[in-house]
Amino acid sequence: MIMKNIFVFATALLISIIQTQAQITITPTKKFIENQYLQNEVSRYELSVEVNGKRVVRAVQEDAITLMPAKNQLLRVQKLLVQGRAMSIDSALITLDNFQPIYHAGINPRRNIQLKYDYATGKIMGSYTPKKQAKPQAIDQKVLTPYFDSNVYEMMLRFLPLKPSLKAKFPAYAYESEEKNGVRWYQIQEVTLQKFNDQPCFVVKVKNKQGQVIHYWINQQNRTLHKYEIQLPNGRKVLFTKV
Repeated sequence: MIMKNIFVFATALLISIIQTQAQITITPTKKFIENQYLQNEVSRYELSVEVNGKRVVRAVQEDAITLMPAKNQLLRVQKLLVQGRAMSIDSALITLDNFQPIYHAGINPRRNIQLKYDYATGKIMGSYTPKKQAKPQAIDQKVLTPYFDSNVYEMMLRFLPLKPSLKAKFPAYAYESEEKNGVRWYQIQEVTLQKFNDQPCFVVKVKNKQGQVIHYWINQQNRTLHKYEIQLPNGRKVLFTKV
């Protein structure tokens, strides 16, 4: 009887460990979005790099979130400002309840892009214009696997049911991606608890196949993003800090 109880206990413990360590897949569904944290907001982040052992601010990123409940939509607009001038602007329109992509437009010194997503059918249409090329390239793809828009996933991380045991993977679409059909997979490798300026935070570690490792400091109470750090494959680190 004792041996049977030990066996039952060991089995339950093993199942518990497996469940805790199991990696889940996150896709645009209502199940994984904690909408109670969503609100209209405008945030600014200083982009800094290390030069000769010191942090030097190179740019400022503006991040605006606008909720449109009547249309079940959320608009995110990001601007990268260098000396007050917008060097890049990216706009992403998604569904409010589950973050399915609807539209994406982006302009930067390398290219212009416009994407229209018909998520239900998998159809993606639009145009892509490299700066050295006047004539746009037509985009006409069909992607049947679930995905987030590439300019939304870092925001999406803030509104997950975060906890230290969370290990997950999620897909994000970017037309320029070398991955099949433009869908690139990311891994949430770990979630830890730390304090930043006396604020309790989830620190979410994310990695992609290109070798980038990103840490996000997300406030536990209101899901504000305090900062995030990108570690590039060459060892350099880029830091975004909220101001």
